[in-house]
Amino acid sequence: MAALNSTKNKFTLISICTCLLFIIDRLTKYFSFKLPPEGVFVSPNFGFKLYLNDGIAFSLPLAQLATIIISILIIISLLFFLIKNYQLKNNYFVPMALIIIGAVSNVIDRLKFKGVVDFIDLWFIPAFNLPDVYIIVGIVWLIILINQRLPKIAE
Repeated sequence: MAALNSTKNKFTLISICTCLLFIIDRLTKYFSFKLPPEGVFVSPNFGFKLYLNDGIAFSLPLAQLATIIISILIIISLLFFLIKNYQLKNNYFVPMALIIIGAVSNVIDRLKFKGVVDFIDLWFIPAFNLPDVYIIVGIVWLIILINQRLPKIAE
C-alpha cells in the first residue's frame, strides 16, 4: 500500500510541476506581446523580442494546416507512449511530459496566432520560447535514459 501511495504522490507532484511549467509558458508568451517592437536586450547577444514563427523548427516553411495536423498526431502518439510507459513504471514519464506540454503549447499558438510565439533572442540561434526548451530537454533526457537502458537490454 505504501508503494501505491508513493507512486500516486510522485504522479501528483509531477502533474503539478508540469501544470506550473505550462502556466509559466503561457504567461511569458502573454508578456511577450507587451514588449516594445524593438525588444528588450540585456546585452547585444541576449534579449527578448516578439517573433511569430509560422514555419516549423528553425523557421523552416511548412503549411500551417499540415503543421497543426502533424503536431496533433505526434501529441496523441506521445500521450499513448506516456500512458503505456507510466504503467510500466519506468523513468520516461517526466521527459515525455515535458515534450508533450511543449508541443501542446506550440499547437495552441498555431491555432490562436497562426504561428508559434518566439521571444527569447540569442545571437547564435533563431529566436525560441520555453516550450522549445521543454521539448529539447525532454528529448535529451529520453536519449540519456534510453542509452542507459541499452547495455542492460544487450546483456
